[in-house]
Amino acid sequence: MGNTVNFSESQTFRSLILNNSTSDVSVISAGNEILFANVDIAGPGNLELSAGGNVYQSAQGVIESIGLIGTPKLTNPNGGAGIIVLAGVGSNGPNWTGFANLYLNPANVADPNLLLVNQPGKVVATYQGQLLAWLQQMYRFTGSATSALAYFESLPIEQQSVFLLQVYFTELNETGLEYNDPTSRFYRTYVRGNDAIAALFPTVGPNGQKITYNGSLTMFSASSPNGVTDSSILTDFGGGITTVVAGGQTIVGVNGVTPGAHAGILTQGSGDIDMYSEGSVLLGESRVLTTFGGNIVIWSATGDINAGIGAKGTVIFAPPGIVYDQFADILLSPTVPSSGAGIGTLAPIPDVPAGNLDLVAPEGTIDAGEAGIRASGNANLAARVIVNAANISVAGKTTGVPTIVSPNVAAITAASNAVGSSTNVAQEVAKQQTAANQEQAAQSVIIVEVLGYGGGDSDSSN
Repeated sequence: MGNTVNFSESQTFRSLILNNSTSDVSVISAGNEILFANVDIAGPGNLELSAGGNVYQSAQGVIESIGLIGTPKLTNPNGGAGIIVLAGVGSNGPNWTGFANLYLNPANVADPNLLLVNQPGKVVATYQGQLLAWLQQMYRFTGSATSALAYFESLPIEQQSVFLLQVYFTELNETGLEYNDPTSRFYRTYVRGNDAIAALFPTVGPNGQKITYNGSLTMFSASSPNGVTDSSILTDFGGGITTVVAGGQTIVGVNGVTPGAHAGILTQGSGDIDMYSEGSVLLGESRVLTTFGGNIVIWSATGDINAGIGAKGTVIFAPPGIVYDQFADILLSPTVPSSGAGIGTLAPIPDVPAGNLDLVAPEGTIDAGEAGIRASGNANLAARVIVNAANISVAGKTTGVPTIVSPNVAAITAASNAVGSSTNVAQEVAKQQTAANQEQAAQSVIIVEVLGYGGGDSDSSN
C-alpha cells in the first residue's frame, strides 16, 4: 500500500518517503488545509497529497519525485514515482466508488443512436480492457477479465484512485478532441466531460444534501534577502503529475517575480501532466512543462487558462541521473537542458517521443500570453475565446487554434505602387485638363464695344 499520514487540521511539514513497489501509494491527507508541504518521494509507485481545503505552497513548498534508489535504476532509469495533488475535495473526498461503478460496468454503455443527455446513468465508454491491462502491469494480476473488477474493488481506495484518475482524464481529453471534430456526434459539445466531472464531484449527495467544494492550489515564487525562493511540483526521473482542484483556482506563478529554473510544474523524465481545475489555471511568470516526453491535458471548468508572461530564454537543467551497475559502479546519465516558461510538451532530442497538448476552457479564455504554448506533437484547444494565437507553436497537427494569416507584403507593395501610379496619372490628367480649360477660356473671351443704337434724332414737333 505505501505510507499514510493523516491530519485533521492545517499542517506544515517536511518529509522523505520511500516506496518499494510500483503498486505503492503513499498518502498525505488533511481534512482542512495543507500548508508549505515539502516532500521528497523516492522509489516507484505514487505519492498522493490530498486536502479538503487549500493546498497552499506559497514560495516555500516543493513536492519532488527523486527517482529510484539503488540497482533497480539500471533496468528502469525512468521509473520514479508519480505525484497526485488533490485540493478542495471536501471532507469526504472525490466520489471514487460512484465513479468506478459508472465507468467500469459494461452495462452502463449508452446507446450511440440516442442523445447522451437523455440517457442518465449511461456513459460513452467503459474501461474493462484498460483495467485488466493496468492490473496486470501494476499487480501482476493473472485472473480473467471477468474477475478483474472484483479484484480491483478489493484494493484500498487510494490504489483504486490511481487508475480512476486515468479514466477521468481520458474522458476529459476525449471531450476536448471531439469538441473540434466535425465527424463526432459530440462536435461542439462538452457533455461527455461534464458528465465525468459530475460523477467524480457530485453536487448533491445520496440523501439530497448539497455538496460543496472549496479550496485552491497556490504556488509561486517570491523575493527574499537571500534571493528568489520557489515552489514546484516536479518529477526528476519518470513519473507523471496529476493535479485536481475541485473547488477553486490553480495558481502556478505570479507576475512581478522572475522564478528560478525549476519553479512550476515539471516532468523532467518521461511522464504526463494532467490538470483539472474548477476555476482558472494561471501561470504568471512560471511554467507547466513536460521536458523529456509526455502529454499535457489541462481543463478549467469555469475559468481561464493563461500561459503567463514568463521568460522564454530561461534554461532548465535536468539533474544528473545516477545509475548503479551490477558491479556497484556509478554512472551518470547525460542531461539535456530545456528552456522557457508557459505551457509546453518539449522533446529536446530526437529520441524523445513527441508530446500532445489538449487545453479546454468551456466557459473561459485560453491565452497563450507572452510565454507561449508549445507542443512537440499535436495540439488541441477548445474555449470560448483563444487569444495571442500567434504565440502558439505546434510541430504536429493543430486543431481549434485560430488561423493566423501573414500579410502578403508583395501584394501590399504592388497595390501601393499601383495606387501611387494611378494617383500620378490622375494628377497629370487633372493638370492637362486644367491647362486645356484655361486655354479654351482664353480663346473664348470676346470684347464688344457699343458705338450706337442706330436711327436719327427724335422729332420734337411730332
